[in-house]
Amino acid sequence: MNVSNDKTLGWEDYPEPKIRAVRGTLVVEVSIPRPIRHLFGSGNGKTNNRRLTTGTTDPAIAQRKMWTLAHEIYKQFDQAQIDVQQRQNDQTDAFALDTISTLAASLNYNRGNLPELNTKTPFADLKKLKDALDYYRGIFHDQAPPAEISLAALKVVKDAINNGTDPVEAKKKAMAIYGDLGPFTAKQSALLSRNASSIVQSYWEDLLTTAAIEQGVTVPVFEPRPDARWVKHDGSYLPEGIVPGAKVVERPRRIRSVGPMRISDIKNDYFAFLESKHDKINTRRKWSRAVDRFVDLMGDLTLQDIKPMLAYAFAQKQCENNHDVSNANIKDYHTGV
Repeated sequence: MNVSNDKTLGWEDYPEPKIRAVRGTLVVEVSIPRPIRHLFGSGNGKTNNRRLTTGTTDPAIAQRKMWTLAHEIYKQFDQAQIDVQQRQNDQTDAFALDTISTLAASLNYNRGNLPELNTKTPFADLKKLKDALDYYRGIFHDQAPPAEISLAALKVVKDAINNGTDPVEAKKKAMAIYGDLGPFTAKQSALLSRNASSIVQSYWEDLLTTAAIEQGVTVPVFEPRPDARWVKHDGSYLPEGIVPGAKVVERPRRIRSVGPMRISDIKNDYFAFLESKHDKINTRRKWSRAVDRFVDLMGDLTLQDIKPMLAYAFAQKQCENNHDVSNANIKDYHTGV
């Protein structure tokens, strides 16, 4: 999660609490870290701290309550960052959805019968739509003028909007700067430019990944590519470079693809989890041995290849490997895996 494209703060970043006397009672006070101060109060960053009352004037009682109340304040700091990130997520997702659906409609994709952009739509239909838009994106990219000419043309339109001048005339000037649009209309060219943004491509990758996981099909692997970066200015998304100093809007991937990951990729994380979950070292060792035994007998499988029927195959392998293996051992190994 990002806050204004900066590092998300955690509890280790929050200041320690202090006890203060306010209006005849003792309160726990925590200073709001400067990077998130603008998320509180009137939004101008002038609110410097958060307080919760201890409900007492006794310093000893207040001291005992201090960290419990401080943690409540820390949760407020967490929630403020979650809320602002969710608002940004909603905005970038709306931008992506509008771009994809409007572009597909303008190209008369599938004669206007567009698939719904959700994880319930068959994965193949979603992938077919993305591939088609990427194909047109490639054609557009091949015939597009250099980036500086595109930015100059877009700036003419943006300046007209900001200055309140005739946008129709501005668009004509922009088209003259831009030159030949090839097989695309001005609207399609603008949408294809938006479709090439990192915001839209990240949305596509999360949508396809989630759909594949939910539908039990092979999770796609996306090759990294230098997608165009966009900024937000006065409520509009624009290609980077039009508005000097405007911050780039990022849409980090939210869904991690498990397709290429193998058991060995998450084994150490699982062992670390066991240490936090079980105090007894013998228990931790037993569950760890189970994973190692599964890999030894069944192979270092990708996570998406692990299906329910493997439970029977794993039991069969153990019996073949050791005819005297007990049911208790088989059960322990299955539990660990």
